[in-house]
Amino acid sequence: MKKILFLCILLGLGLFLTSCTPAAQYEYEYEDDWELHSLGAHLADCILPLSLGPGVFVGTDSGGRQGDVAIEITVSIGGVITAIQVTQSNETPQYADPAFEHLISSLIATQRPQDVNAYARATWSSRAFLNAAWDALEQSIAIGPGGG
Repeated sequence: MKKILFLCILLGLGLFLTSCTPAAQYEYEYEDDWELHSLGAHLADCILPLSLGPGVFVGTDSGGRQGDVAIEITVSIGGVITAIQVTQSNETPQYADPAFEHLISSLIATQRPQDVNAYARATWSSRAFLNAAWDALEQSIAIGPGGG
């Protein structure tokens, strides 16, 4: 019985690790160009829902092609991301604007930044947006679902 349980756990862990690698989570132009955010790199984040606290959270990242990207994420009392707004960006509008629209709608739909792919032709802007999202959501996670 112990052998069967051990084999099941081992098989489950093997499937988990192969299906939830950071490389499979993002589409990007150059593999060396993507730096995974420390929180996003945790394997547990691939399957566990985020425990978000309510409020409005601001996140920033300096990894955009033209500098800082800042976003504001609104999380409801139920821990649901309800709104996202880009509050600062010097990115080239013809590339960044459609990328931000895609990223905002994808993040609201999935509720998990690790499930959102970068936008083609706006890799740096996408990376900065997603890292800023993690920055904001880390603040929400720190508060927790109880709101304090």
